[in-house]
Amino acid sequence: MSIIHIVKPGENLAKIARRHKIANWRDIYHHADNAQLRKRRPNPNILFAGDEVFIPEQKQKSVYVRTGANHRFVVKEGEPQTLVFRLTDHGGRPMPNVAVDFQLDGRSQTRVSNHSGEVQIVVKKTDIEEFPLNVYADPAAEQPSHRFIVKPGFLDPVDTVSGIQARLNSLGHDCGVADGIYGNKTKAGIESFEQANDLPVTGQISASLYGAVEREYGC
Repeated sequence: MSIIHIVKPGENLAKIARRHKIANWRDIYHHADNAQLRKRRPNPNILFAGDEVFIPEQKQKSVYVRTGANHRFVVKEGEPQTLVFRLTDHGGRPMPNVAVDFQLDGRSQTRVSNHSGEVQIVVKKTDIEEFPLNVYADPAAEQPSHRFIVKPGFLDPVDTVSGIQARLNSLGHDCGVADGIYGNKTKAGIESFEQANDLPVTGQISASLYGAVEREYGC
């Protein structure tokens, strides 16, 4: 039976599909009854708490097997999610050959940023809530220069206050906690971003700010 799913904080389509036992999240996103969702959320990886998602009925398949024999069925899990991190200095220049380590799937892993300062991490389990990520900007240091807690699925759309706050915090323009409340801290973070990008300094949230932040952040 089809239902309407109300998005909760931290949910993305991969998590929602897994919860409703649908193998491919695209079967949800591209369903005709989710036309309004696609219009409102053109990036399928970024939803907002309270969004309504139509969940279609599960598709059933018929298989024909021979009696008196063993048969093997392969159940595909949801496809892994790829997270891309871009490391830059305070001037916005890429930082290549920077080591990062993280704990994921019960083991420690290490990556090194490429020439564009990018690090790709594949998350195989869609139900991961968070994991630690350490950045070693100084190759001679034994301790990380920066420590982060990565929360896949918790980034809000860019046209929300919390979405702007989270992106600006990651870009080095401190907005405080990404709580969705516009206050003096958020205003100062926006002004810092505008100054750094040669934009008119207003400290205000606007459509032009959405576009500028989205271009700089990458989504």
